[in-house]
Amino acid sequence: MTTTILILAANPKGTSSLGLMQELRDVSEGLKRAKNRDRFKVEEKVAVRPKDLQNALLETKPRIVHFCGHGTGDGGLAFENDTGGVQIVSTEALADLFSLFADSVECILLNACYSEVQAKAIMQHINYVIGMRQNIEDGTAIAFTMGFYEALGAGESIESAYRFGCNRIRLEIYRSTVVSGDKAEVIPEYLIPILLKKNLLNAIKGVEASQQSDANNKFHIFGSKITNVGFSGSNVTNLTGSGTINMNSNDYSRQIEIGSVGGDISGHAALNLGEIEISGTVANTIGQLEKSDAPEATKLAELLKQLQKAIKANPDLSEDDKTEALEQIKVLAEAGKNPKEGSLQKTAKTAIKVLKGTITSLPTAAKLVEQCNELLPMITRLLGLG
Repeated sequence: MTTTILILAANPKGTSSLGLMQELRDVSEGLKRAKNRDRFKVEEKVAVRPKDLQNALLETKPRIVHFCGHGTGDGGLAFENDTGGVQIVSTEALADLFSLFADSVECILLNACYSEVQAKAIMQHINYVIGMRQNIEDGTAIAFTMGFYEALGAGESIESAYRFGCNRIRLEIYRSTVVSGDKAEVIPEYLIPILLKKNLLNAIKGVEASQQSDANNKFHIFGSKITNVGFSGSNVTNLTGSGTINMNSNDYSRQIEIGSVGGDISGHAALNLGEIEISGTVANTIGQLEKSDAPEATKLAELLKQLQKAIKANPDLSEDDKTEALEQIKVLAEAGKNPKEGSLQKTAKTAIKVLKGTITSLPTAAKLVEQCNELLPMITRLLGLG
């Protein structure tokens, strides 16, 4: 089973020169060195014009789409016109385009400045979208790319590969950047990439199924084609989804300023399938923590469960904030399995800070604020973070 990665590159005339050829080369060479290199195929389209987009997607049928170039924030992404100059494609047009490929494209990586705007719009249709919350320089963008694709090539999931990409920035880039918004703040550059995940994931055509059990021995099926499933004395419930199942310049920034410019089951049974709701990665990690030999693992797991439940139930958090907060709980559960691992302790400290930052916009009397103020100090203590 081959996963096709479509790389779309654009560096129009009049914009700052980017290291796009290096980025393309690094992706290809990184995957060639990977353990699972035979499972990936890279298709490259350079000097891409808006009119090239549909054909590129139809021709290559990618599972992952990677855009490297310039972003304008609310304006859109910069492609090239017929003379090589700038032509902006709006956020709305991009979201509409990718809605047509929602059952075949699983992940989109927008390696361009301020592309979080486009990522949020596209995420309504695509399972995973990575955008940049701020201005991102060439070296940072390329570091993230290398960490992300090397992890994918080693067999990691998209969510895990995203974390490897952020960690690669953290290992190689020592700068901080100012994030603009209602309140400007200085953050390390590894926090610039943002992973957004669709609430109800699409079943992706041609993706081999994999299964993952959570702490309650429930299995979540990923993919659209499942073959040779055997079971005995089992109770199969809540099976939903679609598809077929057979059983038995010196400015290296990536920002530019634009002025005027249903299926069936055959074999032992037949069921009507709707959509597969894929969830539980946080619960899975907490379940692994519960079963680990780490000190205080059971107590820590219980506190993380309470925090997870509180975040999911809170009506005042946006879906993006909930996704980000739940990702931090997963980080804390991972750290709990190896509490003496130095690198995990650092990521755990960052996760605590992110969680505290998430609730700062909520009223002080909000229930989630009270629960975080109660739970986070205990979690911090159990992780040995001081």
